Amino acid sequence: MARTKLFISYSHRDHAWLEQLKIHLSLLMRRSLVHVWSDTRIGIGRRWQEEIESALGESDAAVLLITPDFLASDFIWNEELPRLVAHQKQGMQILPLIARPCAWRIAPELAELQSRPADGRALALNDNAQIDLALAEFVYELADRLTQLPASVASEERTLHRTAATEIRSAAQSGPGTLRSRRVNIGSAAPFKQGQTWAGIYHPTERRLRLVIVELAGRQLIGRIEYDDHSVTDVKGEWYGLDQGSVPEALRMFQKSMHEIAGTVTLRELRLLNRGSRPPQLDGEYLALVGESIMKGVWHSGGGGIQGHFELQLGA
Repeated sequence: MARTKLFISYSHRDHAWLEQLKIHLSLLMRRSLVHVWSDTRIGIGRRWQEEIESALGESDAAVLLITPDFLASDFIWNEELPRLVAHQKQGMQILPLIARPCAWRIAPELAELQSRPADGRALALNDNAQIDLALAEFVYELADRLTQLPASVASEERTLHRTAATEIRSAAQSGPGTLRSRRVNIGSAAPFKQGQTWAGIYHPTERRLRLVIVELAGRQLIGRIEYDDHSVTDVKGEWYGLDQGSVPEALRMFQKSMHEIAGTVTLRELRLLNRGSRPPQLDGEYLALVGESIMKGVWHSGGGGIQGHFELQLGA
């Protein structure tokens, strides 16, 4: 039997996320390019096991709306997921979509799958515009995977959406106007590598800190900052190349003391992993110029402007 449907597995507590996804899929549905199936289509008195098995047999792909409620659902784990894995072996694609933060990677059945959004950030952690961008990118990828759209078109559109998402995040995280600058992506080599450590001092408190790069995804990085009081924070950042003359005003004081500048980096601490004797504030952002082996920049709070500056050395 030909597989033409898209199966959506979700917890009933996440019905709002199901409806939001279906809105983004509506154009594909209207043009009969994708036939979406979820258990909302099971009629009263129908045999749900037979309905689900029939829908899976006709589905080319399955979307898992991953949330804490999805992970807590006995029905999903006992009834749907075993069937999904069986049909995956017959050619059906499984696409996890992380709607809300949860420990989904603990499950081997899910951890081996490539999740969406591509940056690993759960949809619920974004504002409405970023959610729409992430879901639009997902729909383009889905259209590509289901061969309903030329791969080149899907790739180009997804690249445009990723660029737009980066710009929105950058604008949302900008501090005072003096910190804003025109950032561009250029073909310079990335100044970061997975496993790198950058260490140095934050002034004026003379506090020592260490940045560890855990994971890289394009121009995005994930890592942690370790402080001298044993505080540890989870960090997410982005780096950008610079056009000539586009160094942010707040960083120009460091420009002359750096022989080579690869770009700028923003680092935002998401949460406290370990509380030391002086836990840092998490309402601000690090902004820095990055060279081949040195990083110099400032930290500014959400509403209080620049609070201090820092210098880190690669491998120190």
